[in-house]
Amino acid sequence: VGLTGKSSNMCRACSKHEFTSDVKLTKCGACRTAFYCSKECQVQDWKHGGHKEECKALQAAAAAGTTVSRAKAS
Repeated sequence: VGLTGKSSNMCRACSKHEFTSDVKLTKCGACRTAFYCSKECQVQDWKHGGHKEECKALQAAAAAGTTVSRAKAS
């Protein structure tokens, strides 16, 4: 939560903050946990940023009624 009580989510691809950058972020339509400032950032994160695997794991966990750690494996 930001300084004024508003949520301060950020784009997973370019790190723009919704609160400080005056951009409207949208959530991933599948997992609803990742935020993006543009379609280009969403596509980049899906193809090269690792969200494809994370998103599928989050969806499977939601279907099973469990949770998934957001930490990336090394």
